[in-house]
Amino acid sequence: MRVSTNSIYRDYQRNLNDSQFKVNGENLRISSGKKNHSIADNTADVVDADLFRNKISRNEAYLSNIGSNLDRLQQTDTTLREISDKMQEIRDYVVDVSKTSTGYNHFAIAQSIKGALEDIVTLANSDNNGAYLFSGNMISPKDIKNADPTLNELPFEIIQGTPTPTNPSGLSVVYKGNNEDINVNITDKSQERVNTKADEIFGAGGIEALERIIDIYNVVAYDQSGAQRPARTLLNASELAELNTLQKEVADKYDEMNILAAVNGSKINRLESTRNFLLDENLRLDEYRSLKEDTDIAESAMNLKREENILQFALQVGSRINQLNLFQFLS
Repeated sequence: MRVSTNSIYRDYQRNLNDSQFKVNGENLRISSGKKNHSIADNTADVVDADLFRNKISRNEAYLSNIGSNLDRLQQTDTTLREISDKMQEIRDYVVDVSKTSTGYNHFAIAQSIKGALEDIVTLANSDNNGAYLFSGNMISPKDIKNADPTLNELPFEIIQGTPTPTNPSGLSVVYKGNNEDINVNITDKSQERVNTKADEIFGAGGIEALERIIDIYNVVAYDQSGAQRPARTLLNASELAELNTLQKEVADKYDEMNILAAVNGSKINRLESTRNFLLDENLRLDEYRSLKEDTDIAESAMNLKREENILQFALQVGSRINQLNLFQFLS
């Protein structure tokens, strides 16, 4: 076998390069905080870390869905309760009218009922960050059809029309949204409906209860001839009977609205529970990812010191090799 100085230096250079590579690798692990910088370093750990990272990313998307829709549901809860309070206010006005003496101004009470109706319509047009709460999946002004005789791009609108014998005020309410569901993914395997629909709140067509309030207003504000009811006049028996029937329909809607608020509250609880589960799961996943991906600083520092010592020794050997000829090396 031929032995030459070239073969000596070749082996030495290979070992020196290997030692320098290991020192650089440990320095990179410490500076970057990552123990694997290519799939070749540890294929299983790199693949597992990517799986954990992707799962965390998916969970973050679900958490974003939950966060934005929790805000929507909480605002829905507040708004439903405010609408419910206005419905109760109207019921109280009806009770007052039903037992009044001639000292009451019925038309003035009627104006309070009309004001409560306007408040309800304003609440029904509430939005969350620009997205209407109760208009189905038609959540923005551009989604709302602005057809005659409507004058705005809100889901609910009070229209002042021509008085008729059956509607002496000429008032009506139009609903321009739809009754579609809005479902959002909250985990890989589950969805939640996050909207409360107009027909659930107000009945058929999204306006039935509002029409009954207008009917109540008409009975209180106008007599059976369609004329404005004079002050200090009592309602007759048929008007009181009609008012009682209308009040019961509003009362039924009031009860249903309270049930809706409870259902909405249960959705809030489910989303909060799911959010807490996902947050806990992400903490666990991040710990697993860290075990597969992050540098153990103490271990890498020890490895770095060891490799630096090896490199220094190799450099010292190299300096000695440079001073020897072949015969000295062989001897």
